[in-house]
Amino acid sequence: MLHDVDTRSLFEPQVVELERADDDEFSTSSADIAEQSANNLKYVSFIIMVIYAVLAIVHIYSLPAPMNSTMFSVAALTALAIFCIYTSSQLLTFTVPVANVFIYLIGLLALSNTMIHIMLLGEEKNLVNFVLVAAGVSLVFLSWRALLSFYFLTIASFSWTLQFIEPSPDYAHQYFILGAGCALGILSIAVRRNSMTHLISARKLAQSKSKRLEGALDKARRGIKAQQDNHSKSNFLAHMSHELRTPLTAIIGFSDIIRRKMFGSIGNDRYADYIDDIYDSSEHLLSLVNDLLDLSKLEANMVDINRTITSLDATLERSLSMVRERAQRKNISLQYNKLPDDLEICSDPLRMKQVVLNLLSNAVKFTPNGGSVTLEPFVDTQGMVRIEVRDTGVGMTADEIENAMEPFWQAKAYRSSPDEGTGLGLALSKELAVLLGGDLKIESTPGVGTTAHFSLPVDFTDPTVEGADEYLISNQL
Repeated sequence: MLHDVDTRSLFEPQVVELERADDDEFSTSSADIAEQSANNLKYVSFIIMVIYAVLAIVHIYSLPAPMNSTMFSVAALTALAIFCIYTSSQLLTFTVPVANVFIYLIGLLALSNTMIHIMLLGEEKNLVNFVLVAAGVSLVFLSWRALLSFYFLTIASFSWTLQFIEPSPDYAHQYFILGAGCALGILSIAVRRNSMTHLISARKLAQSKSKRLEGALDKARRGIKAQQDNHSKSNFLAHMSHELRTPLTAIIGFSDIIRRKMFGSIGNDRYADYIDDIYDSSEHLLSLVNDLLDLSKLEANMVDINRTITSLDATLERSLSMVRERAQRKNISLQYNKLPDDLEICSDPLRMKQVVLNLLSNAVKFTPNGGSVTLEPFVDTQGMVRIEVRDTGVGMTADEIENAMEPFWQAKAYRSSPDEGTGLGLALSKELAVLLGGDLKIESTPGVGTTAHFSLPVDFTDPTVEGADEYLISNQL
């Protein structure tokens, strides 16, 4: 409706979209998990680099010479190699496969460092380093395939390294400890993959909602700007309409004086024709300006309804008198089927007449010469008075009826006619009918004619209206 712009309509579709995002399912693929693993490369490499740097210092003070310098060199070289990987991850952007290769390389460096440590020292207690490497690698890898292949390599390296332990170790115990470390690693990666799946899904959901919210805000901004532009247009129309009506009223008044020859004859018949044209054109232009003013008031919700007890027959007669001359010029039969008894209704006679006059004007305008227009009121059983305006005009299709209720739409057959209007008549009539508590519906058949149904409530119980109580009492009696 023109006079009822609901700002919630700007936001409700976007709110529904945001709420619907809660039900969306975001699947997490192995590639997503691998990408997270690759993103962790710089953190993993930094931590392991620090660990081996500390081990290199510990070896200097905890091992006897010359073993301490040898182990210091091995740990320092391992830390240096991992430092190169860490620096590369900071400076370069690795693809997922390349990042996974570097993570696997870090695992191999840790495994090689453990093997060299046991080969040089030959102590059984150092076999626990294999368990630490197996468990630690599970904190790095998020790929089952990479983890299992590394476990296979760890067990093979463990088995080969056992030959350097003197005396022979307890194989069953050592394999059990290593197996337990691998089992803990598998449990760790299972838990972390599950957590990572939920985190990635939550991140995708948050990103989706963020995009939807941005779209909603953008649409809301456009809607608010459109409303502001609409109000600006309405204010402009209201001011311009008032500015135009004043000189138009003067033109109409003076031209009417001249064409009526109130102060003497004109002297030339051609001047009389020109005065008639000026008068008719000014009247037409004034009606267009009034329509624009009413439109701006409706959009600003500034139309006042002044209800009084009024005669239905008198209101309809006044409306007919204003189109009778135009109908006679087109040889159109104008019929009025009165109610048996005059009906008094509580409504706004000015707005009622405006709606009926618009309907009658349209009927006369779109009815060819020699046609007929009928005005007939009815009172139905639901307490409504229905005013019908029937014509034998060009008619409209269902789509044209829908479009006719929109502002500035005009029928194709009359868009180039010399007396065409702004296309506001039916749109304004529809809005005014609603403001009066009724409705306006159109039925039409192309080539046959159109029937407009303007309905209004018969009874009105507003006690603030002067004479309403007496009106209701008289109706009840």
